[in-house]
Amino acid sequence: MTKNILIIGGGGILGTAFAEELKKRKKYNIISPSRKECNISKINDLKKHINNDINLVINCAGLINVDEVERDPNEALHVHILGVYYLNKICKEKNIDLMLFGSTVDNEITNVYALTKKISLQIPDLVEHKKTYRYRLGWLFGNPDKKNNFVEFVINNLKENNKLGLTDNYLGSPAYVKDVAKYCIDNFEKENYETKDLANKGTVSKYTLAKKIAKILNIKDKFYINNNFKEVAKRCKDSSVKGGLRPYEKALKEYLYEKCNF
Repeated sequence: MTKNILIIGGGGILGTAFAEELKKRKKYNIISPSRKECNISKINDLKKHINNDINLVINCAGLINVDEVERDPNEALHVHILGVYYLNKICKEKNIDLMLFGSTVDNEITNVYALTKKISLQIPDLVEHKKTYRYRLGWLFGNPDKKNNFVEFVINNLKENNKLGLTDNYLGSPAYVKDVAKYCIDNFEKENYETKDLANKGTVSKYTLAKKIAKILNIKDKFYINNNFKEVAKRCKDSSVKGGLRPYEKALKEYLYEKCNF
């Protein structure tokens, strides 16, 4: 029996990965409205799209610019908190599974972004919606069409032979969106409701990750360590997790080989 999956925020790096994974399985009908068609912070938009035929709602809507959120928290409050509250309320009323994503940075609250993401994953408990899958994700990478992730940023600077200063005093765990989507849909098919950290195995700094990318691509880099960036929002020094997916080096190499047709 074909199941109907609604992806909110389907145009981003994570939503695109979910659509690709679902298509591969050939047993899902994917509904992925644009933000104009379905704004997560507007309850009537959500009610219009979340009908009784939907089996799972995957919420990939979210902000990514931590400093902008610190300057102006209003949109984050609407997208990460109010919108997620609406999703939980509607899905609970209709007995629909809901998949939500937070950030590993919420293990240490250092800024507004981390706070809103932490609260977003607590909302199902507040409204008592038990049919939820909740994941705190590491540093996402994996879609060449989406330029707003660190791996693509590094690749572009390598291509242009740019000098690039990068931090080595903040640690995290990369998360390949292809691996994330596969893991999450496998869990949905098992009805394995859970809350957990999710990333590829390994801990790395931005500088070290960039050096690994250059080495895999066999491109001489001009990267250097610079820990003096002025940031509006205070960052968590170590947002790495024991994520459970395969080692990030293997995932990174696979992605780069596919992207560059090795």
